[in-house]
Amino acid sequence: MKKFVINFLQPRELSTLRDAFEVSFPYWIIDEKYIGTPEEKHQKKFYKITVGITGRMDAAWRAQDKDFDILKILYEFGKRQIIQKLKDHTLQSNEELIISSETHPNNCPFDSTKIKGPNDEPIIIEIPDEPIMKTSEFNELAALIIDTRDNINTLFHSLHKDKLLFIDQERDLLQLFRDAQTPEEFIFRITALRNIIININSIVLVRIINDNQNESKTINLFEQYLRFEFANNYNEAIIKTYRHINRLRMSYPIHSDQVNGVLDALKYFGLVYPIDEFTKAWKAILIAYKISLVELLDLFKNKVFV
Repeated sequence: MKKFVINFLQPRELSTLRDAFEVSFPYWIIDEKYIGTPEEKHQKKFYKITVGITGRMDAAWRAQDKDFDILKILYEFGKRQIIQKLKDHTLQSNEELIISSETHPNNCPFDSTKIKGPNDEPIIIEIPDEPIMKTSEFNELAALIIDTRDNINTLFHSLHKDKLLFIDQERDLLQLFRDAQTPEEFIFRITALRNIIININSIVLVRIINDNQNESKTINLFEQYLRFEFANNYNEAIIKTYRHINRLRMSYPIHSDQVNGVLDALKYFGLVYPIDEFTKAWKAILIAYKISLVELLDLFKNKVFV
């Protein structure tokens, strides 16, 4: 077991045009063994977490508690997420948490009078030496992908009272945490990622675009929905990334590398043919998928909060 010290710095309320209250909580973390040593300054790692609450949720919680302190409540949510992610070895340098009626109870789960402020005292946490998976760089990337998907589902639900992104087989998510060192591992990971991408709520998308006769394949249907939902703000890079991942899934050994689109897909992700560094290639594709999710999340934020 290792002990880490978490020290929160001065929080900062963020200005926003959204119907929301958002606070940025900067903090640093250090392995306890470096406290008081010449290496202490160098070993401090600086992070931040942004915690936001929708205006509707904020008003509902305030109405139920005359002593309600929103800053302390958001701090408590953020602190708990940081501690859990530190224990899972999935903590990102920039985290984001959205609190809404779709993801949290109607009654605030915390009594703010019993919460110490973010500047009151350092927090000491014990965590296991071994992460849930051995490759920490994939842990962090996979965790960010999963978190972003959850936030997208939260905001989509606020618009359409349903879920957008599904998981057909939970085991597919495990592949995001794993390296790919051989051609077989690479195509297995790509296939799992493709399964994750195409598991979209087609029924609700057909309803939203008001086309019950629509028989488009999943990615095409998703593109039609994005053009409908976001109009001039539509970002074609999101669908391009999805399509190129789908094409890579058809490469060797599933199909021949001569299948239409395989070489174009490699070029799209900045890869060369034939692939000789599978770890590097797999990471590049995961990063591209993560970026597409962040872009999609931004579209939903602007739709919901403006």
